Amino acid sequence: MNPFSYGGVVDGEDFCNRTRELADISASMKNGERLFVYAERRTGKTSLVLRAAKTLPASSYIPIYIDLWATSDERTFAEAFARSLATSSETRASKILEAAKMFFGRFVPALSLDDAGKPVLKFEAGNTPLSEQDLDEVLAAPERLAKKKKKFVVVIFDEFQRIADYPDDTLERRLRSIIQHHKHVSYIFLGSRKHIIQKLFLNSRSPLYRSAGHYPLVMIALEHWKPFITAKFRATGKKIGAEVIASLVALTEGHPFYTQHLAHTLWDITEKGKSAAEKDLTAALDTVLAREHYGYSSSWELLTPTQRRLLLALADPEYPAIPLFSGEFVRRFNFRSVSTVQRAISALTNKDFIDQAEDRFIISDRFFKLWLQRVVS
Repeated sequence: MNPFSYGGVVDGEDFCNRTRELADISASMKNGERLFVYAERRTGKTSLVLRAAKTLPASSYIPIYIDLWATSDERTFAEAFARSLATSSETRASKILEAAKMFFGRFVPALSLDDAGKPVLKFEAGNTPLSEQDLDEVLAAPERLAKKKKKFVVVIFDEFQRIADYPDDTLERRLRSIIQHHKHVSYIFLGSRKHIIQKLFLNSRSPLYRSAGHYPLVMIALEHWKPFITAKFRATGKKIGAEVIASLVALTEGHPFYTQHLAHTLWDITEKGKSAAEKDLTAALDTVLAREHYGYSSSWELLTPTQRRLLLALADPEYPAIPLFSGEFVRRFNFRSVSTVQRAISALTNKDFIDQAEDRFIISDRFFKLWLQRVVS
């Protein structure tokens, strides 16, 4: 089997490095802190935090993972939270139902079994709107659970930026009000849309302003990818040199998803007993971009000429050396004015094409950037 895994939660031997980050996040969980972990999409935030949670002794900690991606308002948030708390704190079906009834008053639990025979819990809150009192009951449940079980609770909110799309800021206000009193619960917030996260945690007018520590994840360095990729090739009867690995990581900029994806394709191309060469890496990238061509072309067609021009500018090797909001940038890449650049940046950020990395903007999808350089430029 191909030893490189991408596109989902990874663990065990599929997980590359992050030793320091694991130690930091585990310590935050143990210390009862509130921590916001953020990075670009597909950088392995979920895998990292779930791996950190696994290091906690089950005799003393109860991790509760809540994926907010499918939520759209306070009601769906409350139902997702209640479901995760009940199923994380118990394993037997009867106990799960008992926990649901104990911690949540107005939510009516219903338990069924999935195709694998595992219990699936659903909640119905009736037809009346969710009140702040109902929401407070859900938010207070982790501390109640911690006291009942005499264990520490770790609540992990994934895709936390979703709450910015809720109809109002009720959840933000109640969340800060309730959790600040919790003594036996740590909260880990995961997010990827940096401009939204900044509004939630760094805007002084936001209810969640400065309510959690910040922990940005950076890309994985070449020094950590080299032994990881080398070992994967060697364990499966293939070889790869340090120079080829360096070229691969340079293409993906060390981004976990794109590095694993390209390494996966390169492994497929490399014959058993042989060593991957630079020409094989070129062929692997050609294969990946060919597979993505239709999707990238469709996205490209939906952009305005100015937005396309900005993406090509950000994909240009000369860009990092030219200040983005400078007259030189405007002239070099044929924009009308700095304000034109600013509007294009705002639009592409909202569409998730680009993200801000320190003092510059980058194209989020590394393969899309390479596609622009090869196909469009």
